[in-house]
Amino acid sequence: MTPRPHRASALLTLLGLAFTFPACGDSDENLQASRTTLAQRLVAASDEPIATVDGRPIDADAFAATVRRRDGSRTRQQLLDDAIVAELLWKQALEAGYGDSPAIKQAYKRLMVQKLLEDEIERRHRPEDVPAKEVRDLYDQNRYHFNVPALRTSDHLLVMPDPNAPPAEQDTLLAEAGRFSANIHADLDARGLTHDVTAVELEQVAKDWRGKLTPKLSIVVEDDIRAPLRGRGAPGAPDYLPSLDEAYADALFVAELGIPSPPVRSSFGYHIIALRKIEPPINVSFAEAEPDLRETLATEQRRVAMLSLIEGLMHAADARVDPDAPERLEARRDPPEQPEQP
Repeated sequence: MTPRPHRASALLTLLGLAFTFPACGDSDENLQASRTTLAQRLVAASDEPIATVDGRPIDADAFAATVRRRDGSRTRQQLLDDAIVAELLWKQALEAGYGDSPAIKQAYKRLMVQKLLEDEIERRHRPEDVPAKEVRDLYDQNRYHFNVPALRTSDHLLVMPDPNAPPAEQDTLLAEAGRFSANIHADLDARGLTHDVTAVELEQVAKDWRGKLTPKLSIVVEDDIRAPLRGRGAPGAPDYLPSLDEAYADALFVAELGIPSPPVRSSFGYHIIALRKIEPPINVSFAEAEPDLRETLATEQRRVAMLSLIEGLMHAADARVDPDAPERLEARRDPPEQPEQP
């Protein structure tokens, strides 16, 4: 076989330094078809090597795999030049003794394990092979993750009548709670707390007003209340979302972000609401979720298969560990770096 001159571009490509210029006008489909056709021709000719380097053959099957991995911007001659240069550098590395390097041997082991797992685990448990029923069942079991109503997160200051007060006093106390909440809202304006009010600021205002309240009224500040317009599910259920007092929820879902609301009457008293966060509804269809669901199920299948493989190997192997190994390994650790002396 006649040796061919090796171009500098081949070496640059091998070292990751080459500039590539995709052919103008070629679509991805055309490039893929071109690569596939070339690979098929190479495989068909795999009864003899496509080149030799110092008598060592470059196998057509291996070269065909290289063609399929390329982006299509290089010619077959350039790819062949790359393969020849790689073979020459491999030979040089062997002659330099790198084949006996512990690091190289360890890397070779890792590559073999990687190939084993690819063939025995990944290819046997592909997302596209997961039964359709399993995918649908997983979607239905987790439907609440894919269909979430709009949510609002808020802080609020509540002026609350004593719930244990006699019924005859409740109306009077509620009216007083409304008057105090209106005054507190005006105080927020006077303090310049009209935008992005925090729970800490509401608590400071509440602290200043607690001493001014009439008996049987109290002020409560709560933060990070996250809820939908209406509750969903039952407590303890996986799809449970707590409900709010309807009057509070109705006001919350029309409130402006960061602006304290006017006093809102609920079954508890009068609230000044600070809307902190708006979360739009989430509605992910089965078709949209299916790729991720398949990947999730395939990953679990691979995990189970991996555990089964390892357990089988461990059961069949005669693995023994020196009981003093942990201490010996600890003794070989590098000493901690000492801080530099001034």
